[in-house]
Amino acid sequence: MPSETLQLFYSTRPRRNRRRPKHPALWACARVVLWVVAVGIVITILYKLGVFQEPQRPVYVAAAFVL
Repeated sequence: MPSETLQLFYSTRPRRNRRRPKHPALWACARVVLWVVAVGIVITILYKLGVFQEPQRPVYVAAAFVL
């Protein structure tokens, strides 16, 4: 076989990915939603562990009742 028939001609432009284009605004919204969910989960865990509870101080009541 002559070598001329085995040559492959490629385009000078690179082929792009043929998948659907991703919308940057949609990805930004998805990231914000994921961050809000992640922060909510962390806050819930910390609340269950008692990090956000107010410290309980003893309450002293002066009793003036005489029986």
